Amino acid sequence: SEACQSCTNEKCVPSFEACAGVTPPAPTASIAANTSQVTTSAGDACVGQTGWDADFTEHMHTCGLRSVGAMPAAGSCMAKMQGVSTDCGNCLGDLISCGRHCASQCCLGNCPASEACQSCTNEKCVPSFEACAGVTPPAPTASIAA
Repeated sequence: SEACQSCTNEKCVPSFEACAGVTPPAPTASIAANTSQVTTSAGDACVGQTGWDADFTEHMHTCGLRSVGAMPAAGSCMAKMQGVSTDCGNCLGDLISCGRHCASQCCLGNCPASEACQSCTNEKCVPSFEACAGVTPPAPTASIAA
């Protein structure tokens, strides 16, 4: 969708270009069509699903490490860890993936309850998660289990 492309261009492309040294290609029609299908099925992906927030901070950290913050692996991991649908898992995985933008503020996932981490994720990631999942992420626990 146009909104998705605009968001990507604003929030993702600059860091991609800085890292990779190239400009990403424009999405193809088939990718755009698949994206809009995903968007229309989202919005309440985690509503009514028991367990989506169980051991949330620990599981987000574990799946973030296992997937290196990349989708679709992060979403698949969270769907399995939380015992939720693929759609809900994908919203959770997108939250993990987005969190890479806050890696330094969040001590690479080791200080999710810090003020700097919360400020960054609340600004950059929580709104899109809520729009996808239909729920608000719980407050993170102060420390990650080793």
